[in-house]
Amino acid sequence: PTPTNILKARGSWRGKSRQKEPQPSEGLPPAPKWLDKAAKQVYRQVAAQLASMRIGRSPDVNAICRYCRKFVRWKQADLSIQKYGEVQPLKDKTGKVVMVAVAAWVKLEKSLSSDLDKLDAKFGFTPADRTRIQVEVTLPAKPEGKSRFFKAG
Repeated sequence: PTPTNILKARGSWRGKSRQKEPQPSEGLPPAPKWLDKAAKQVYRQVAAQLASMRIGRSPDVNAICRYCRKFVRWKQADLSIQKYGEVQPLKDKTGKVVMVAVAAWVKLEKSLSSDLDKLDAKFGFTPADRTRIQVEVTLPAKPEGKSRFFKAG
């Protein structure tokens, strides 16, 4: 379904009909204690990005944590590819290479990359995805009278 704030921005009558939709408070809490150190670093980075776009609320924490864990695992898989390559030799009992196979971390990296692409879209982490997200913009109040000719500070 289309989010209510987008329906309102479009002037749709449906935007007015959703009066009882939950409105979570703005901002994200700190990273949960159960999140590992590497994922917490990603969480802080993601939370800052979401805050700068004025999206991300406390009900989003679990989805963001999944994103952070998947990102850390994707990065580990990518580092393994850089270190060991995309293929690995398979040897028989004597140690002779009998064939070469795609390394497990290549498959893992591909799967995690696909998952991250989907989560990127949900959170608006790419330029194309950001065009689908709308937030209310509050413009600063214009000074009135003579004060409009003088800058504060």
